[in-house]
Amino acid sequence: MRRRWAWALACLTLAGSVRFAMAARMPVEADEPTYLRAAYRYAVLLRQGDIGAVPSLWENPEHPALVKLLYSLAWLIPSGDRWFSDALWGARLLSVLFGAAAVGLVAWIHPAAGLLLAVHPLTIYYTSAALLESIPQFLAMLAVLSWRSASRRGARWPYLGAFALGATGAAKWAYVLPLLPGSIGMLRRSRGTAILLVVAAVSFVSLNPPMWMDPHGSP
Repeated sequence: MRRRWAWALACLTLAGSVRFAMAARMPVEADEPTYLRAAYRYAVLLRQGDIGAVPSLWENPEHPALVKLLYSLAWLIPSGDRWFSDALWGARLLSVLFGAAAVGLVAWIHPAAGLLLAVHPLTIYYTSAALLESIPQFLAMLAVLSWRSASRRGARWPYLGAFALGATGAAKWAYVLPLLPGSIGMLRRSRGTAILLVVAAVSFVSLNPPMWMDPHGSP
C-alpha cells in the first residue's frame, strides 16, 4: 500500500511539474479564447448573482457546460476583474491540476501506466492548455477506479462511479464513449442497477445547466 501511494504521488508530482512548465511557456491555443469567452459570460452572471440565467446561456453549444463553468472561476477569483491573460493562466492552472490528478489515479491502478501518461507529449499539451480535456479525463479515471474498487471493497463504490460517469458526460461527450463497456459490465455486476442509472443521469443533468432548460436541444 505504501509503495502504491509513493508511486501515485511521484507520478502526480512529475505530471504536475511538466504540465505546469508547458502551461507557462505555450502560446495561446486556438480554442482557448472560445472556452474562456464562454467562461467569462458565466462569470458575469455568477458575479451579478443571476443564477437563474446560467441555464439559458448556450455559449459554445457543441460541448456541455461543466468545464466552462469551472473555468469561470478564473474570472471571479479574487475580484472578477482579471484581464484575459490572467484568466487564461488561472484556467490553465485548473487544467494542470486536474490533468496531474488524473495521472495520479492511473498510477494508483498501475504505476507504469501512470508514468507513461505523465510523460506522454500529446496528453501533456492538451492537459496544460485551457481546453476541455483535463477535467473529463480526471472524471473518467475516477469512474474506472471506482468500478475497480467496487469489485473488491463493497457496494458504495459503484455510486461514485455512476456519479463520475454522469459528470464526465457533463464535461465532454467524447470521454463517455470509452467508458460504456465498463459501465455495462459494472451495471451487470451491481445490485440496484436502476439507482445507479438515476445517479448517473442526475449527475449529468445537474452539472450541465443547459439541460435544465431544454433536455432535448442542449448539448
